[in-house]
Amino acid sequence: MAELGEGGGSGYPAAIDTDATPETDNVTDARADVPNDLADAIIKIETKLGITGGTALLDSAVTVNNSEADKDFRVAATGATNALFVQGSDGFVGVGNATPSSPLDVTGNMELSSILFINETVNTKMTIGLTINIAANANEAFAIKGSEIAHGVTTMAETDTMFNIVPESSTAGGVRIQSFTEGAIGYRMRSIVTTETNTRSTSASGSFTFQSSLKDGTGLAQHSADKNMVAFLDHALARFVFDTDGEMHSDDIIGVGNDWDEWDDLALASDLSRLPGAKFNEMMKYKAQDFEKAGLLTLSVDEEGIEHAFIRHKAMLQFSMCCFSDIHDRFITVDDKLASYERAFEKISQKLGIPAQELLALGS
Repeated sequence: MAELGEGGGSGYPAAIDTDATPETDNVTDARADVPNDLADAIIKIETKLGITGGTALLDSAVTVNNSEADKDFRVAATGATNALFVQGSDGFVGVGNATPSSPLDVTGNMELSSILFINETVNTKMTIGLTINIAANANEAFAIKGSEIAHGVTTMAETDTMFNIVPESSTAGGVRIQSFTEGAIGYRMRSIVTTETNTRSTSASGSFTFQSSLKDGTGLAQHSADKNMVAFLDHALARFVFDTDGEMHSDDIIGVGNDWDEWDDLALASDLSRLPGAKFNEMMKYKAQDFEKAGLLTLSVDEEGIEHAFIRHKAMLQFSMCCFSDIHDRFITVDDKLASYERAFEKISQKLGIPAQELLALGS
């Protein structure tokens, strides 16, 4: 049996056994007597230390596994065998599990009452939330995965990623929000409100409101005139642009499109005007299916059997221009006919020897 200390303090034993046989006398107030009697003491326990009942008080720093050996450390609690587990092989900490696979591996719920920082220590604009500092990295700052997903777009994300946020520029800022799917709907945004608005003014808003601002010092201001606010792209090609003047610009390829030459443009436009009120009758030349065939709209029927017409606005604008062209051509025809009538009238006036103005007066 090895002995530690030689005794010396009032009420303390002369020595503490360090073998496997537990002490039975004076163990409550046992201590190791060392030089000066107040110096720090290190007790090396080779097997187990058991404390049953009472409270163990430690008033100074405690080191567990000071030799950095491959020894696990575990704290148990009622109903939690591994309330806290430190893995001796790598120092990984498990909360609720004994097989941590990362520096901190938590099994179960985790509650925070303040800010969770990742690669950051301060955010004066946040009280409760998550702050991530991606430093100079240009890849994902946030990602959501699904074990059943395998979209295969691995140049942009891992194949089981369904959503991620990446910087638009790692030096200038901005974010790019991306979604991935094996289906037809990749991203759906929904706004659920309890009140509605019908304000139509420059202070208007909607249940879904997009807002774009320009930096002004340390604050914000509206954009200047004739600047782009919103753009819709088909991959890399812009198809729609909404500007600060309230204009919508849509892309079209010159020389490609419908000229409606096979249709009676004005009759088609006249019959189309009856569509909103469904004032169709047998005297109409064209019906709803003809408008769809002409590429002006798309017909559909909802779950209640109500017919709908989705207007193709760009096609409708182009068709309107064709109608104006048709009207222009008809005016030219009328002008030509009037000019020929005037020439004929002049000849009649000359043959009769009666001035044209007198002939006109006789006609009235």
